[in-house]
Amino acid sequence: LRLVNTCRDEVCRPIVKLIDREFGLSFNIGGLGGLVNCGTTGFKAAMSHSPEFPCEINGGPPCREIACGALIAIKNDISRGGPVQDDADDLEYVLLKRKIAARRT
Repeated sequence: LRLVNTCRDEVCRPIVKLIDREFGLSFNIGGLGGLVNCGTTGFKAAMSHSPEFPCEINGGPPCREIACGALIAIKNDISRGGPVQDDADDLEYVLLKRKIAARRT
C-alpha cells in the first residue's frame, strides 16, 4: 500500500495521479503543507486498505463497510455515549468526532 503525503492544494493533485499511475492506487494521509495529521485512526484506515488486510477492493472477501471507516467508528462511539476524549496522537479523529457530536445535540 502506498501512503501519499502531499498538501491538499490542487497543485499537488498531478503528483498523486502520477504516483497512482506508476505504482497503483494510494492512500492520502496528507494535510495542509504536507503535514501528516491523520493520526492513529488515519493510519489504521490506511492499513485496512492494505493487501495484508484483505478486502473486496483488493481481491479479498467482501468488506463490511461501504462508508468511511472513521465515520462509522465515530457513529458507534457517539452511540455508546460519554464525552469526547482528547488524544494528541489522533487529533484529526477527535476534532471530527467533536464536530459530528455537536450537530447531534
